[in-house]
Amino acid sequence: MANDPATGAIPEHFDRIGAQATESLRGDARRMHDLAEEFRARYRRDLEDWMQLRARLDRLIFCSIQRSSTVFLNFQRLPSLKAGI
Repeated sequence: MANDPATGAIPEHFDRIGAQATESLRGDARRMHDLAEEFRARYRRDLEDWMQLRARLDRLIFCSIQRSSTVFLNFQRLPSLKAGI
């Protein structure tokens, strides 16, 4: 079953091995694609969770600053306390 240079024929078992290798690579490529999609989905979920936590923190900080400003403004309006300073 030697390669015939005149016809360019390749023995049948090489064709079979080549087909098996090609199919194996296709399967690996599909698995890699599936893993990449799973990673992207997890990343998107984690990023969304982080963004929600960040927005919650921003709201808490804003409310805290707003309350502090209100307390400070109310303190300045108290004449009895200002007189003692």
